[in-house]
Amino acid sequence: MLDQVTSTPFTLLGVAAVYLVAITTVWTRVGSMVPEPNSNRFASLDGLRGLLAIFVLCHHSLYWYGRLTTGSWTMPSILYENLGKGSVILFFMISSFLFYNKVLAIEKSPLDWPRFAISRLLRLTPLYLCAMALLIIEVAIASQWHVNDTPVMLLKSILSWIGFTISGSPDINQVKNTSLIIAGVTWSLVYEWIFYAALPLIALFSARKVPHIALLLSVATSLFLYRMVHPNPIILTAFLGGIAAAIIVRWGKLNPLLRSAWVVPIVLILVYKSWTLYYNPWNPVTLLILTVVFTAISAGNSIFGLLDRPMPRKLGEVSYGVYLFHGLILYGLLQLSPLGKSAALQTPSTYLVAILVITILTVSLSCIGFRFIEAPAMALVNPITTNLRNSWRQLRQS
Repeated sequence: MLDQVTSTPFTLLGVAAVYLVAITTVWTRVGSMVPEPNSNRFASLDGLRGLLAIFVLCHHSLYWYGRLTTGSWTMPSILYENLGKGSVILFFMISSFLFYNKVLAIEKSPLDWPRFAISRLLRLTPLYLCAMALLIIEVAIASQWHVNDTPVMLLKSILSWIGFTISGSPDINQVKNTSLIIAGVTWSLVYEWIFYAALPLIALFSARKVPHIALLLSVATSLFLYRMVHPNPIILTAFLGGIAAAIIVRWGKLNPLLRSAWVVPIVLILVYKSWTLYYNPWNPVTLLILTVVFTAISAGNSIFGLLDRPMPRKLGEVSYGVYLFHGLILYGLLQLSPLGKSAALQTPSTYLVAILVITILTVSLSCIGFRFIEAPAMALVNPITTNLRNSWRQLRQS
């Protein structure tokens, strides 16, 4: 049974090995492309993002191990199912925590809504488009460079993927289960967009002043996304966990307690409990447990320094790349290359070595993506915001 931890390529020590290899990679020359985060305000969250991205990589790697050994894309392990899905829950909490903090601070520091929208667009889109280009290349290789769809259907399916799969994630060029190429991670980005679209409304319900045009755009975009996606309400509640943590941390009276070293064993026990309680973590009990864990970390608990050191924080800087690229590299090496046909990969120890190599490739590509795609895109946020604001002002005066 895969639920027996010692029978898989990923014992908890195996997961630790993957994480250490990832940390070592950002410490090397390729990692020097990524600067250390400047702000120390929520340093533990930087490190947490990197850790979560590696957990998701391990989660999908075990799915691939099942595919190679049994031919099916299944996860009979509660522990490793939650290692991935629980990490996505915490990713959602990080997003809502950081941006709801900005909402809470509106009275003292008004939120620049145009800049917020542009920053989210430039933060998520450029690297995503790069990942989509790689996905299309892998589809072409899987299709042996033959066009199997009509031009209209091919274009329609590609546009669905380029649009963050908001309108669905169809197979491209009749390559069955195209979503496996990117490990199906795009669904979570749709929920991120839903949260960003709703943030002005959330600010209004939090008794904060919001410009009318921001509210109108928020309502229109939220209704559009709701109609297109029909989001699962229980998944949306993960964002409430981050909002609750933001309120508690901003209140401040529990922060010294939450940061204390003796809380760490409680946090670790709760994390393990959340991983082993239910096969599907999308339930109120698991969400509540993870909210407690997240609140402690967001208050500054670094788990004995694991999360706020420079290298874990640098890994957090490239976590979006790790999240997007790991599935592409897994598919490329385990499905498209001769490596995936090797009988040796069915041995847990050999497979773990292969995943360590894949980890190095994934983190390295993510560092390169950060240096040449993410960082330049984010550097454009202020100039584009200023230019759009000036253009809008001139248009109103004309």
